[in-house]
Amino acid sequence: MGKYKAKKVGRWTERNMDEALAAVRGCMSLKEAARQFKIPYTTLQNRHMECMDPAKGRKQKRAGGHTVFMMNKRLS
Repeated sequence: MGKYKAKKVGRWTERNMDEALAAVRGCMSLKEAARQFKIPYTTLQNRHMECMDPAKGRKQKRAGGHTVFMMNKRLS
């Protein structure tokens, strides 16, 4: 068998998240708040960005289209 280690499930609560966001608004760094309230840094960062500007939240679709290759055109 391999040495697979199960990923830990988040153990933070919405209350912790609210307190961490309040601390960040009160001039605490994201990294420090993430450590203190035991919330993953990226999760806290995403929530902070959503609070500041909902358009920058992670749930929004990113700009840009799909690449389209034309089979009948040749590059010369």
